[in-house]
This record gives sequence, C-alpha cells and structure tokens, in this order.
Amino acid sequence: MSYATCFLVYIGTVLSILGCSNAGAETPTRPNIIILLADDMGYGDLFSTGHPIQEKNFIDQLFSEGKQFSNFYAAESVCTPSRAAILTGRLPARVGYYSAETPSTRYIQPSATLGLPREEYTIAELLSDAGYRTGMVGKWHLGMNKNNDTDGYYLPAHHGFHWVGVNLPMGNVAKCDETSTIQLSVCYVYDNTTIVEQPFQHLGLTQRITDSAMDFIEDSQHDAEKPFFLFASLLQPHVSLFDDFNSSRRGLYGDNINLLADSVQQIIELLYELEIEEDTFVFFASDHGADPTVCLSGGDNGIFQGGKGFMSEGSHHIPAVAWMPGTIEAGSVSRVMGSLMDLLPTFAELSGGSMPSYVNLDG
Repeated sequence: MSYATCFLVYIGTVLSILGCSNAGAETPTRPNIIILLADDMGYGDLFSTGHPIQEKNFIDQLFSEGKQFSNFYAAESVCTPSRAAILTGRLPARVGYYSAETPSTRYIQPSATLGLPREEYTIAELLSDAGYRTGMVGKWHLGMNKNNDTDGYYLPAHHGFHWVGVNLPMGNVAKCDETSTIQLSVCYVYDNTTIVEQPFQHLGLTQRITDSAMDFIEDSQHDAEKPFFLFASLLQPHVSLFDDFNSSRRGLYGDNINLLADSVQQIIELLYELEIEEDTFVFFASDHGADPTVCLSGGDNGIFQGGKGFMSEGSHHIPAVAWMPGTIEAGSVSRVMGSLMDLLPTFAELSGGSMPSYVNLDG
C-alpha cells in the first residue's frame, strides 16, 4: 500500500479500519468539507501542544473532540508555496515555487505578475467536478494580476471556487498597520474579484471574514443535496498582529491566537445550529511553522528547532486535527506522518471524485 493510500485510510473513507471512528459509525457519503487554515501558527502555540501560558481556547476543544495528527507537515515554510501545495497536492517546485535565493520564485510579491498557474488542478476544481459547491474566504497569496494591474488573472475565482467572499489577495503582511505608508501598495481587501478596501482597517476584519465564511455555509443549505467545500484561510497569527480582545496573559500574540479560535468557534457552532455537524469533515492546520524571531510578535514551535522561512523541523512541523462528530473518535491521536499535500487525494476519496490522468500528485 502506498503512503498516500495509507493516509487516505486513516482520515478518509475507511476511518473505522484503524480505529479512527466511533464504534459502529459509518462515514457519511460525500460529506461537506471545510479547511480551516491558520497563518504562521507554530506547533507549540496552543495549550494542547504544550504552551505554558496560552489560554485554553476553542481550537483546543477541537483537539479534544477530533483526531490530532502529531506528526504532520507543511510542504514549505513560507506562505505561497505551502498554499500552492495544499491546493494542488503537489510539491511547490512542480508549480513554480522553488528558490529560497530568489524570493520572487518562492513567494508572491505585491508587484509580481506570477501566480498559481491556471493549468494546475486544484482541490476546488476536483470537488466542483464531483458536484460540490466551492467557496473561499480570507488570505489567498497565490497571485493577483498577470497582464495589467486589474485583470485578476490569478485570483481564486479562476481556480475552481464558485463563490469567493471577503479575501485578501496578499494577506495581512508585516507592514499592514494603520500607521504605515506602505499600506497603499500592499494591503487590500477584495470581495470576490473586486477591491473594496485599500488600505484596510484591522478592527473587525477577522469578524468580516468569519461572517463571510458563515454566509457561504448558510447559502449552501438552499441546495441540501449538493455538498459544499469551504477553504477558510484565516489571518492569525501572521504579523501585523491586531486584536479585538486585549485579554491574553500572553500579550498581543496570545490575543491573536484567541481571536483565531473565536473565528473557528463561530464556524463550528454554525454547523451545530444547522444540524450538519455530523455531515461535515473539518480539517484545521497551520500553513507552516511560526517565526519565533520577531521579538514580541513571534510564535512558538515547541520543542522543534527553527521556524518560518527555514528548512528545519520547526519550519514544517505543524499542529493539525481532523474533526467529524459521530465518525472520528474524540480525543484520538495519530502519530503516522502526514502532509498538507495529502488533503487533495483524501478529499478525492471522500467526495467520490477522480483526478485527471495527467496530474502527478505528491500527496
């Protein structure tokens, strides 16, 4: 059995074989699928993964209610290539992100005319072809324009997402704060393919993204026979740090972890409100390790050395949990090695979808 097939077995359609599901439970056919992706969160940033002063929050509750993957990895240690690998199930080098020495070929700059190639087959396209309604909110960072300043050639609407809500093509980069003049050149908020804010205000931005995600889930209930896929790419705890809480004993960084958890909680609670929690597979993870070097704004990679931007254990070893009440055994742990690239082939199994013959997967 191949490695990818093993991964499909333990979080895919035959969960019960390896004890991942509750006794007698059957995995729902073609479940809804949600990816909740944190930005720059380290393995050690949570109470559940050993942080000494981070408050216990709703993400910890997900860990207690789902299956934690304690040996899970990102494909790269910076945003653009890691996200490309998530969406394509392929190593970043295969899709054009390959050189630490040449930043423009490793991650997308605001002025770049590069992006995720349209010919790449994404999770959204896979699930769309399988009959799913597909949606995306939050950070993209896989390209904007190609031929001019406004064509939106690389935006998520052109990569299989039927519905795109509040999104940040570049994300919340380090200089996106209310006092920085650089805001005008790199910090924008879009609604689908339309720019709606430049520069943007941090206050309430996370709630706007959360509301947008919940709008998509609620709208998807109008066609109950059609399952949905949501890629909710959340902003925290990437710098610039901002918060709506100001209450963590860990300071501003801890507030950002709690703000992230609040967003996750609202989305999960909506699943219960709509009574679709047992029909929805949720996967929470970080895009890569934290950057522990940014003074008071840096994260914690626990016992693992290194961090964002480097080729070390702390750069790639990430927190991850799968959650699906009634199917995935609460409080269970897998120590089998896994990767964010494994999500696409796993979702192909869950959805009954199939990959084009020309696609070579690494997951």
